[in-house]
Amino acid sequence: DRIVIRRVSGGVRLHGVVLFPVVTEGPMQKEALEELARVLGDPLSPDNPLVPSIQRIAKTSEVDVAPVKAAREVEVGASSMHAGAVPPEDGQALDLPTDGLLAHLSFDDGTAADRSPHGSHGVPQAGAAFEKTERGNVLRLRKNPTNNRGVPWDAVIIPTERMPRLHDHLSLCAWVRFRSIAPTWGSQIIWHGDSRFGRDPWVLHLLRNGQAEFRSDRSVTGRPKFTVFEDEIQVTADGKAKLTQHVAVQSPLKLSPNEWYFLVGTMDMLSARTRTMRLYVNGELVSELQTPEKIDYDTDTMWTTIGAVDQGGWQNFDGDIDDVRIYDRALSPEEVRALYLQPWE
Repeated sequence: DRIVIRRVSGGVRLHGVVLFPVVTEGPMQKEALEELARVLGDPLSPDNPLVPSIQRIAKTSEVDVAPVKAAREVEVGASSMHAGAVPPEDGQALDLPTDGLLAHLSFDDGTAADRSPHGSHGVPQAGAAFEKTERGNVLRLRKNPTNNRGVPWDAVIIPTERMPRLHDHLSLCAWVRFRSIAPTWGSQIIWHGDSRFGRDPWVLHLLRNGQAEFRSDRSVTGRPKFTVFEDEIQVTADGKAKLTQHVAVQSPLKLSPNEWYFLVGTMDMLSARTRTMRLYVNGELVSELQTPEKIDYDTDTMWTTIGAVDQGGWQNFDGDIDDVRIYDRALSPEEVRALYLQPWE
């Protein structure tokens, strides 16, 4: 809690301040501070063993940093299940975030039309329907009896030309009520990608055990390392393996069937090197992580599917989805909360 600046006579050009971090378990004694100063020596003296490192940093602007944080789950109590959402008591509409809104499929009019200025209209597939519920009209999707990736099933697809590329700044929002979850990989809520395995830049879905997950398939260059699957490794033209990994945040608790939940996943750039991913359940932050990884594959021809992957034939959602929103920026906790507290009708 103390910084001492040496007074120097004459003109000085200040290029930076070097701080020596010291971690203690209690107050520092004067004798200990004096011994520490003796060991560290004069930070401006060429005899100081730390000077070469300081000079390297000054010349190259490079510094060794610790690995970024892995997922941090927010404590949510002793229950193993997230409580379902309930309508707000006052029912008063709040100001909703519109900056950066790329798609807003409310389904209120019984269609998959986009209510944002962007025109990201969805195209219903197979038996996707719109039903009246306590939340008004919602998208109703049936359970896929075959789970055959090559056979389209209930979903809504936003075509490639209607959805801009989103990599490091985005928010995915949706109200969901599921009846069952697809086996193996779970059920998709909002998916963006193409037919390649392990090249999905952003995904909001339910794991087969009932947890919610916000995921982004990214490079494998630093730490911590997340999940890498062998069948998702591609080979470059010169014969080198190109890996991706599933970088993801998950809800610490499971979601219950036949209950409404409001899920939001956000991605933002904390710095030039670090991205932050957050997952919210019913307006509350439940998990976050930081990662240095980037999207290092082409996304120009990808499309967005609501309620499944690909063209709707796999990882299908069984239940109701409502008020889907996609932003080109990370929503703040206050904005997420405002969306959650909106009246249901």
